Amino acid sequence: MTKNKGFTYYELLIVIAIMSLMVGFMSIGLGTVYRNNVNRMADDIETSVKAARNNAVTKGTSNGWANFYYLNNTLYCYIGEEITPTNPVDFSTQRWEKIGNGFDSVSFDTVTLTNGSLAALNFRQSTGEFNGIDWPLGGAPGLHHNAVYIKVHKGNSTGTVFVNIFGTVEIR
Repeated sequence: MTKNKGFTYYELLIVIAIMSLMVGFMSIGLGTVYRNNVNRMADDIETSVKAARNNAVTKGTSNGWANFYYLNNTLYCYIGEEITPTNPVDFSTQRWEKIGNGFDSVSFDTVTLTNGSLAALNFRQSTGEFNGIDWPLGGAPGLHHNAVYIKVHKGNSTGTVFVNIFGTVEIR
């Protein structure tokens, strides 16, 4: 009597069912990781914007800028004077903080930062009111006023930081 070697139909069904469950649990876990990373980046952006507002109130307008620079899939922030073509990004002399990396996109209102682009938020001296946003190294031209939504995207997760004309900064 010869014995057949191989898997039975039921054994294959059980293996496929187990693998399906594992893939399902992994996708749920990955979504949670994305959501946590996005929330952490939104918290870091909120902290940076609040620091720029506090600098404007205590140290003067020239220090009330939150410059967000996107380079090689990483978002950096520099609090201080505005970064412009005459005052370019310089990692050796300016104190740039790494906000995060590995996200799908970062947008300021309708402008999505691309590699090498920068968005600069400004606050008024003594009042801390939001004075607008500028894109000195590319992106949208001009200074926009009133409010700004800063959105961080990763997978299906989005973190939003809102800054209104009064300088109030909040995560939404």
